[in-house]
Amino acid sequence: MRQSIQLIACRPENDFVDPEALARQAVRVSPGEYAISRSKPLYTLLGSCVSACITDPEKQIGGINHFLLPDGSGQLTEAARYGVFAMEQLINELLLQGAKRERMVAKVSGGARMFQGGLDIGQRNIAFVRTFLRTERIQIAAAHVGGSKARRVVYIPNLGIMFVRPVSSGQQALIQQEEKQLTSTAATYEGTVDLF
Repeated sequence: MRQSIQLIACRPENDFVDPEALARQAVRVSPGEYAISRSKPLYTLLGSCVSACITDPEKQIGGINHFLLPDGSGQLTEAARYGVFAMEQLINELLLQGAKRERMVAKVSGGARMFQGGLDIGQRNIAFVRTFLRTERIQIAAAHVGGSKARRVVYIPNLGIMFVRPVSSGQQALIQQEEKQLTSTAATYEGTVDLF
């Protein structure tokens, strides 16, 4: 089990925050998951997937989600992989923890084009999250989206700070392989076939 750490605000002119050290102490959020925290850093690895990092700065609570596709008609156990469900889960949990929608601020990352040719899932995810947040009247304070490289995101929820770094070529290949498997699995649950 990981140790709990207490974060304090850093003064940029005097202090340095090491995102890699934070990532080693952070809770990982995998595809289809979300996490809420007041002080524990959170991290995820993104290719064409997108994460929304949402904070209520006054309440000093925030969270992050990680979704694979913007929408779909998957089974309930697969629903968290879709943006609509992932965004609703994150926002609703923040509201349950005392956050107020009108104070929420978002930072968005991900949406890389991981595969050449075919459908650009990353761009669909980016368009979805921007539209969703605009509809919910949640301001996007920062975004690091698009491109062709996967990225690591480290998020300090109580401070609303998001660090983004491109992954190594080895991690890039692993993320591509994982996304290929996840998207093909998600696609098998769509349609009119009843699973039993």
